Amino acid sequence: MLNLGYDRMNLWVTRGTINGADLAAGDEIGLFDGERCVGAGVVEAAPSDENHLTILASKDDGSGNGFAEGNGITFRVWDSSEGVETADVGSVYFDLAGNAIAPPEFTGNGDYITHLEAVSEAGANPLGKTISLDRRNSVGLTEEGTAIVAVQGRDRYGAAAGVEDWQDLKQVSAGYNFTAGLRNDGTVVATPGWDARVNRHTGRYMDATDWQNIEQIATGWAHILGLTTEGTLVVAGNGDLYRERRPVGGSVTASDFAWIAGSMRGVSARDIVRHLRKRGFLDETGSLTAIALDSGSYRDLDLPYNRRFQRYIFHILKRAVEFGYVDKIAQWNDGILNDGDSPFVMVAMGDRHFAALRADGTVVASGDDKRKKYHDGVETWENITRISAGVFHTVGLKGDGTIVATGKKGYRRADLDAWNASVAGGGNPFIQVSAGYLQTVALRADGTVAVSSRRETYDQVNNWTNIVEVSAGGSYVVGLTANDEVLVDIGNSDGVDDHIHGKPLSDWTSDVFFR
Repeated sequence: MLNLGYDRMNLWVTRGTINGADLAAGDEIGLFDGERCVGAGVVEAAPSDENHLTILASKDDGSGNGFAEGNGITFRVWDSSEGVETADVGSVYFDLAGNAIAPPEFTGNGDYITHLEAVSEAGANPLGKTISLDRRNSVGLTEEGTAIVAVQGRDRYGAAAGVEDWQDLKQVSAGYNFTAGLRNDGTVVATPGWDARVNRHTGRYMDATDWQNIEQIATGWAHILGLTTEGTLVVAGNGDLYRERRPVGGSVTASDFAWIAGSMRGVSARDIVRHLRKRGFLDETGSLTAIALDSGSYRDLDLPYNRRFQRYIFHILKRAVEFGYVDKIAQWNDGILNDGDSPFVMVAMGDRHFAALRADGTVVASGDDKRKKYHDGVETWENITRISAGVFHTVGLKGDGTIVATGKKGYRRADLDAWNASVAGGGNPFIQVSAGYLQTVALRADGTVAVSSRRETYDQVNNWTNIVEVSAGGSYVVGLTANDEVLVDIGNSDGVDDHIHGKPLSDWTSDVFFR
């Protein structure tokens, strides 16, 4: 029994959707503290500012019938038309003045406005699963569970080969020059042409076709990442592209510096080695120390030589570094299966890196990130509800409707700062984000779209309205309207664009399954 009389908390739902459609009469919203339902409401009409749904909850009075202050707030939604419940519910919060705020915790006498976005497997088919874009190829999912592929120019590596025979698909994904699909039975299919071209000696992404119990997939340059029903990860393809490259050692001798010493007056190669030992860059055996492995610039050396010679010495040290590869996936899976770590709920993959979102809203990432361009710092992100990985960057959507990103080529920092400032100032929060090749596109709660790019210009996106899903890939930005119309803006183009990788929009609209 719910306790509705002790330190009440009031939540006003002024917007609620399930699979992009407004909640309807008979749908139900449950308010949960962990596994305990502490409040509920039945929808009579689509929630709005004028017709909000109030959910009341009260603090536990000691009998176990209410919320515990300080615990996190979660929701579940009952879809009456499909007869299913979903716990995949995103939430954005506002104070009573309508200003966007960080997600609150359960607290007595708290009053908040919230927007809810639920996703149910019954009828769910977000654009991220329906149309997937890469630089030269794209794939769409049809109503019958088959796939259609478009390739710009000649299909040299068979990104479309055999795809017309795939059946019973629930997700599709476009990799670089190849296509992958996830069947309803949790197995994976993929086109083999690009695998045979680039992965002959480094691990095959076609090994993914032996997987079972897969919930979601993501594709990269020459590999496939899978999310299992246990919340763990599996990966197939070139290991150098998804394992983390780390310096593990290396050594030098005086002879390595002989040519430099020959150009320096009064300095021998042994003098250089002696100075490097004194500065802590070499041990007594000539092995590189942790200081040497972590150094990022010749300025770190601080040797008694001019800048030019220090650059040469630093270059020799870096050439001597030996690297190893760390399989973080195995470590993370072990933590989930044996140590109670939070399971993964979403995966995203760029060309040479990937990210995975945990159920607790934190993110991990790994891959071939030699200069920390693509995913540096994601381990500090919190309260993340969605992630997306582009070729050169990683993007996360926070529970308060703001966006975080890392990387240098897929967005302008000033754009994201302005977007987040607008949300913090009471503007419409973002509810979806997609990272492409050199662009980032984000969907607001009011159905408008923002796009940022350091190279491309988009003359149509800012005029779009009534959008329910967005996707980015190559130079394309694609939007799906509430009326199932497909819109596309191709970077640096003029006027209205009418194709995706050579396939007319009329083909996509007629063939692709849009709710």
